[in-house]
Amino acid sequence: MVARPTLQAQKRVKTGKAYANRLRNLGKVPGIIYGLNASPVAIEVDPTHLRKAYQNESGRNVLIDLQLDEQEHLTVLTHELVFHALNHRLQHVDFMRVDLNKVVHQRVPLVVVGVAPGLKAGGVMEQAMSYALVSCLPEAIPNKLEIDVSHLEINQAIHIRDLKVPADVRLLDQAGTVVLRLAEPKAEK
Repeated sequence: MVARPTLQAQKRVKTGKAYANRLRNLGKVPGIIYGLNASPVAIEVDPTHLRKAYQNESGRNVLIDLQLDEQEHLTVLTHELVFHALNHRLQHVDFMRVDLNKVVHQRVPLVVVGVAPGLKAGGVMEQAMSYALVSCLPEAIPNKLEIDVSHLEINQAIHIRDLKVPADVRLLDQAGTVVLRLAEPKAEK
């Protein structure tokens, strides 16, 4: 098992938009920790250290050992990252406390692998979903789910039920939901 990254965080005594903007101007990212029926805790983190925590094969689905004011140690998952629409800087982070023995629901990125024969025949690939929702123990969260298109012909689709997942992971999206399809090329006018 790969060692979990550690991230330092400080509790915030002040909240609100003006204070959050002040933190960002000081090079910090405001955030919140919630879950496991505990009260939410407003925090601030260093964005450089946060980016380092995600530099692993699990990406954003990595379990993080969060040290809160160097006193409290929590195991968390990133629930949401909010980026500025124009400059793409990290604006806010939401962490979810996890119990390693309790099942969690997490979004996992879908990655296309292989070359579809239908593409070579002129088909157009239309990916309807970028993520799938899974249910599993925190340490079993896959870093990605692969969509193998090496057999896909024009007018064929891959559904949630077609995705291959580890035995200890359950897909929560509707089985009949289309993940990706290979459409006929559009006629030129």
